[in-house]
Amino acid sequence: MKKYLVLYYAPEDLIEKTKNAGEKEMAEGMKPWMKWQEEVGDALVDMGSPLYNGMKVSKSGNSKGNSEVAGY
Repeated sequence: MKKYLVLYYAPEDLIEKTKNAGEKEMAEGMKPWMKWQEEVGDALVDMGSPLYNGMKVSKSGNSKGNSEVAGY
């Protein structure tokens, strides 16, 4: 079976809103994601994780990047 890594992008303002969301808001926002996970079943190897404060890496070193990658 082929394996894929999916990156999720979100505008920075949405990421900030999510960081300040309450527990109920977070749970409500996760409902579609959890439903999808149930439908996919065992084909989903890793549920992923949020990613914040990403860095862009160049040959000359690290530099702060526009981190719209919200998770994998």
